[in-house]
Amino acid sequence: MKNKLINNIIFYGLGDFLVTAITAFLLLPVYISNLTTDEYGIFNIVNNNTIIFTYIFQFGIISAFSRLLFSYKDDNESYISSVILFHVISSVVIFTITYLFSDLIFGVLSPSIQKSKYVYIPVLIGFSTFIPNLYYALLRANQKARSFFLFQILTVGLLLGLVFYFIFFSRLSLQNLFISLLVTNLIMLLLISFFFYSKIKFRINYSYIKSTLKLSFPIFLGYIAYFFISRYSIIILQKHITLKELGTYTFAQQIAMVPTLLAAVIGKAVQPYLFSSANDDEFANRSSQADGIYKIFLFWSITGLIFFIEDIFMAILPQNYIASIPLVQSLLAVNLIFNLYFVESSILLYRLKSGLILFITITGSVVNVILCQLLVSKYKIDGAILAMFIAFTITLALQIFFSRKHILIDYKIKEIAFFVLVLGVFLFLFNGIKISSLNQFRQLFKILSFGVLTLILFMSLKKSKNYFYAEEN
Repeated sequence: MKNKLINNIIFYGLGDFLVTAITAFLLLPVYISNLTTDEYGIFNIVNNNTIIFTYIFQFGIISAFSRLLFSYKDDNESYISSVILFHVISSVVIFTITYLFSDLIFGVLSPSIQKSKYVYIPVLIGFSTFIPNLYYALLRANQKARSFFLFQILTVGLLLGLVFYFIFFSRLSLQNLFISLLVTNLIMLLLISFFFYSKIKFRINYSYIKSTLKLSFPIFLGYIAYFFISRYSIIILQKHITLKELGTYTFAQQIAMVPTLLAAVIGKAVQPYLFSSANDDEFANRSSQADGIYKIFLFWSITGLIFFIEDIFMAILPQNYIASIPLVQSLLAVNLIFNLYFVESSILLYRLKSGLILFITITGSVVNVILCQLLVSKYKIDGAILAMFIAFTITLALQIFFSRKHILIDYKIKEIAFFVLVLGVFLFLFNGIKISSLNQFRQLFKILSFGVLTLILFMSLKKSKNYFYAEEN
């Protein structure tokens, strides 16, 4: 049983990581080498719209399906049929509304490409993701980790095959890149629909749909709130900067998503450890230990990335993306704040305060939207970054405030304060220095500071190791 659990974690984690890492990060050099900065800006606008339409088509149902599938285990086929048929009907409604109000919808979401031929691609991709993701949820529920992993490999393989076909035998233009993404998603939709066909009974149990929507609606609101707190800047900046500037900004934002990917990887390992606590006291102790290591490791890794990403990028980036380096560093620091409250969020989830988590996320998203409206018109990209910084900080403060009502985490204040000080000095005093003598001092500051931060990390790991050893005994 234990070996099966470990194998499942490996296969699910690796499958998710491959799809996310390859599509979001590892193909970046291919994109920026073959697309102009303007084209890369358009690509990310379309990608932004794809995310929102994916949320709309899925409506939180995938997460609700994963939870309720066990409740309807005696009538799985009827439940699966009901969900799929409801998706087909709701998709017709979404397609109709999108077509009838396309000028209004895309005028809000993507004014800079409102009349572009690419405007409906996000709708098609968003639609095509539902059935595959529903099938992946079914594979997870039935603990078919190897099948899940193979489908993820197939998805990545199809995309890479199409992308490199265009690179070697044609040209990876923006249009061909969208063709690669769309064809990959449609092939997976057709393939997985074949697996589902035998399970469909072509009738809807409305009680199943009602219970699913009751659970999925708050999840959907959470996804929408997350979109507006993390990606609204791409929408509003289109009205105030050029596509070239937007291409530079969205490239920086994509790199700055590293903290989110890193936090997700750590979180999948930490959360089961927290939730397996035998009692509240053990949960409190584990939360404090996990939080200290989580925050310090996140600070250490992102600080190192901020320090040395300039040295890496100067050697590999095309000239038209060099200007994005300061943006990458600033957005990395901002996104770091957003990912600091994983343990606090886990505490609220452990206490079944999912409604409170949703309230906090919505509050952060509303703050971000309001500040973007006030700041972006005057300060452009700087205004968007400042808006996210304030919104993320408020969200972190709310997470800490409400979680402390349940568990008093023993924060490593001195260590965290030192990390914040070092990052602040670098970002506000040394970043962007061109004077050679000061630049040499900045390099020395980075090396010495990162050495001290690494020492702090190792000392914290040693203390936590002693705690875990004592707990085992």
